[in-house]
Amino acid sequence: CDPRGLSFNMLSYLPLLAIAIFFLTPLVMLTIRAVRPNFAYHWLVAALGALAAWPVVALTRLELPNVLPLASWQVEDQFAGSLNLLVDATSWPFGVAIATLVLAVILTVVARQQAPNWRAWAGSLTLGGFGLLAVWAGNLLTLAMAWAALDLVEMLILFVHLRQGAARERVVVAFSARIGGILLLVWALMTIRSMGGDITFDAIPPQVGLYLLLAAGLRLGVLPLHVPFLQELPMRRGLGTSLRLVPAAASLPLLARVAETGVPAATIPYLLAFTALAALVGGGLWAFSADELNGRPFWILGMAALAVAAASLSLPEASIAWGITLIFSGGLLFLYSLRTRFLAALTILGLITASALPFTPLWVGTQLYRSQMPLYLIPVFAIAHALLLAGYFHHLARPIVPSDRVERWIWVIYPLGLMLLPVTLVVAQLSGWMSHPPEFAFTPEWWGGAAAVGGAALLWVVARRGPRLPQRVTTILAGLLSFQWLYRVVWGVYQFLGQLLAYLTLILEGEGGLLWAMVLLVVIVSLAMSLRMGG
Repeated sequence: CDPRGLSFNMLSYLPLLAIAIFFLTPLVMLTIRAVRPNFAYHWLVAALGALAAWPVVALTRLELPNVLPLASWQVEDQFAGSLNLLVDATSWPFGVAIATLVLAVILTVVARQQAPNWRAWAGSLTLGGFGLLAVWAGNLLTLAMAWAALDLVEMLILFVHLRQGAARERVVVAFSARIGGILLLVWALMTIRSMGGDITFDAIPPQVGLYLLLAAGLRLGVLPLHVPFLQELPMRRGLGTSLRLVPAAASLPLLARVAETGVPAATIPYLLAFTALAALVGGGLWAFSADELNGRPFWILGMAALAVAAASLSLPEASIAWGITLIFSGGLLFLYSLRTRFLAALTILGLITASALPFTPLWVGTQLYRSQMPLYLIPVFAIAHALLLAGYFHHLARPIVPSDRVERWIWVIYPLGLMLLPVTLVVAQLSGWMSHPPEFAFTPEWWGGAAAVGGAALLWVVARRGPRLPQRVTTILAGLLSFQWLYRVVWGVYQFLGQLLAYLTLILEGEGGLLWAMVLLVVIVSLAMSLRMGG
């Protein structure tokens, strides 16, 4: 046989192999748990699975673009099409981000896990598999199904770890935004079908691109501004980080796809105004949060808003840069639990990669400050970026608390898990999305990052010497912006209607049910006759 042809076929199926490893490893862990309940090496199985999948995901870079058919889907004419994967220069960085994040989560868990929790490790791996399906989705139909599967798995994981009924109700109500994003995606799919177009990403008309931008923005909390998951989870750093960042990563590639096709020009000023507000609010609440875990939803909101703004201006490379920096730099800080001076110097790399200084991974993201941006919004986005950097340094510089005695092997595994994130980001930058890096000249692409760093330093000095914003104020603002009050109102109305319906059913099913039915019939007929005579 031809070795070159064999190599080509093997490279083409690497995405399926990576996804299979993410799904099979939790299945192996579950099988071992059923056969040997006292098995003590579940972490080793999870680490080997994540470690095997990570280079496979990285090697998919050798075959770009790679379209891999999965199945044919035929429900109705509007939903006819094939399910396939697409690994290209747009989706590859996000696949690497998810694989690296899951591996880092499992490696760093050794420094903070009090009791073995194989369910959490299996949950992170499962989320990684569905996250890869979403970021590598080859068309709108595949993406809609991957989003739905990812949301279902995330909800099941939350239900396993949240025992209180009130907490579960909040989860269900908060997922309404995710469902809204899927519905917008389905609406865009049906619109394309009615126009006789194709559901692939390279054939999206601008008017449909607006629906897709709103779908991704809704799932990220940017359009409209909301933070559906304000309260943090019991599993904070390990599985909690996967639950926060993997679903966000699943929506970010769609922004880059929309940036390639564009949106109607008349909607751009409104989109930029809403995203500027979301970026400013997210950056401010992130900077004033008590710690990085409580502020995690606002980091995601602020960085995602900047990615949405870049997509609105048809800047795909800038949107990718903001999106993967959200995952890599955020993941590094959220997993930084064992704090020492050496590791603090290591995690400074996360701050540098998010600075957008020249030749850093986020440098291309400063294309956001180009002339297409309205002048009055440029300072808003620059201040939002400065707030995100100031908050990052603030949470990074928290006092180092002496930890208990740590075994020597942990000092090898834990720093390796942290170092994996910034190093992989730099490698992805060198081999990924920057096909046209900015030129080193006195342009907005050059001074944008420097202005953000200078603004962050100024904000840091003012915050240190000036009056501090009371924690109660930030809590109230966060509660208002999370729209939890709106969810409670909607849920209260739903419960009231349910109780009213149950009461009416009880009345009509009693001994006087026939009499009450006749009374209601007379009232309805009387109202109808009155309306007719009045008309």
